[in-house]
Amino acid sequence: MGSVVIRRAAAAVVAIVVAAGLLSARPVSANATAADLGVRPAEAAGAVAVVEAVTGTADVVDVAPGESGVAVTVPVEADESVHIETVGASVSFEQPHSPAGGEVVVSDHGTVSYLNDDAPFNTHLQVVASPDPSLLSQGARSLIEIESIHAPREYVYPVDAGEGVVLTVQPDGGVLGTRGEHVVLVVPAPWARDAAGAIVPTRYEVRGTDLVQIVDFTPAHTFPIIADPVWFVPVLLVSGSVARVAVQAATATAARGVAVREAAAQTGKAGVRATGAAVQAQYRAFTGANARHNLIVRTGKNPGNCQAHHTMPQASDLQARFASMGINIHDPQYMLWWVSTPGTANNHTSLSAAYNNDWRWIFSNHPPRNTEQVLWWRNEMVKKYAAFYRC
Repeated sequence: MGSVVIRRAAAAVVAIVVAAGLLSARPVSANATAADLGVRPAEAAGAVAVVEAVTGTADVVDVAPGESGVAVTVPVEADESVHIETVGASVSFEQPHSPAGGEVVVSDHGTVSYLNDDAPFNTHLQVVASPDPSLLSQGARSLIEIESIHAPREYVYPVDAGEGVVLTVQPDGGVLGTRGEHVVLVVPAPWARDAAGAIVPTRYEVRGTDLVQIVDFTPAHTFPIIADPVWFVPVLLVSGSVARVAVQAATATAARGVAVREAAAQTGKAGVRATGAAVQAQYRAFTGANARHNLIVRTGKNPGNCQAHHTMPQASDLQARFASMGINIHDPQYMLWWVSTPGTANNHTSLSAAYNNDWRWIFSNHPPRNTEQVLWWRNEMVKKYAAFYRC
């Protein structure tokens, strides 16, 4: 695929997004690249390639953040709502996202990725063509890229479909939103696959106006895992047998997509690792000896003047503490490049002792009680030393 860029709606235009009854505005930068906004292009391209290898791009409609397709408005940022509107209904939903922010990149095919290096998952959004334009709107495919065993197993989508709408899980695992006997939202049964192409158990639960996707991954699964709800809204208010046809059309589309992915998975277990996502096939065991190799795979570059830095140190006393909380410090998602050229101010070697001592101070004065607290401190350390990651 081509380069990954931040798209703009038009020169000096402010994108207006209506989200769950709130109006927000944010400038869309003209011609800003991923690198301009702090996302390394190789990392962004790798993340998007993983997703597009799973979903394909034949049904993806290219709609940039802040713009609207026929029915779907794509949010500029991860914490804004996706909006689907037709004559028959209007639905908004929020995607799962990290509160720490992140960057937004768009592939040449139109996949919008909300990326955050410090979070255990990323969210991606695709506007997809309707399986039956006479019945259903364009769809919004919201994909969760689960990066490690430490990621959440529950992903909450707050839904605003208007007063009186009730969400119910169907016998086939999908979800319908209904107002009386009228169908206003169709979400086919969910799916999830790991990086080896294996099926990961997943299901929906409804909690009030929240749609929750539960992904039951285990340490035996290969990461990343991709999980995918697809949202459709009827073109007109439908009920009875017409509603059932709409559900069948949407579900059939989802089933065809799963069949395509299954075929890919059976062809040399390519699955998620096909196309540009072939980087996943190159990972080696997450050990200290393989740390540099795996960081090269993750970032798509091999800077000779930089060290593969463990953001959670390898010092034996510290490594034991991280391991006791189930954290493998050699997992490349916890690593960054740090300049190591001798004589360069604040190079990796000159600051390693201070960095380790900062961690010892954390454990002595504010001992983390669980994995989440360790990762919070890890993010704080990354921020403190961010100026020195110059690779």
